[in-house]
Amino acid sequence: MLTIEPGNVADYGPCECCGGENRMVSGFVYRDGAAYAGYQVHWTVGQVAKHGAEFYVILGEWGEEVSAAGRVGVAVHYFIEGGSPGLMLVDADETSIATNPLVGKALKRAEVIGTPLAEIVFEVVDAIAAQDERVAEVRSASG
Repeated sequence: MLTIEPGNVADYGPCECCGGENRMVSGFVYRDGAAYAGYQVHWTVGQVAKHGAEFYVILGEWGEEVSAAGRVGVAVHYFIEGGSPGLMLVDADETSIATNPLVGKALKRAEVIGTPLAEIVFEVVDAIAAQDERVAEVRSASG
């Protein structure tokens, strides 16, 4: 079973497109009590239906004795189309997660799609969306 531990919240901006305030929340995901993934979710406050949101998932080994070299970053774009939510893997190496010190390698979409890793990433994103109340605006954007 996956559970989350909420971390930091940061507001920054303005959004280059609309001037709105951007928000980032972070945290950790645990599987059966053991650290499993780190995450960030980015969106523009009040503009999720227009801009969507970005879920960045960091997978690999965790602990004080473990380096970032063994961890990968994966990026998932959340969007609303026709009133329904959708998720799409995107190239993480072209996002801000690529320079995160917790990430050893940011993966391209092609390295993830259709692999067992994709299933893991979507399971983690689902747990974040369902359990992290700070992303309630993202969850509710589709109506």
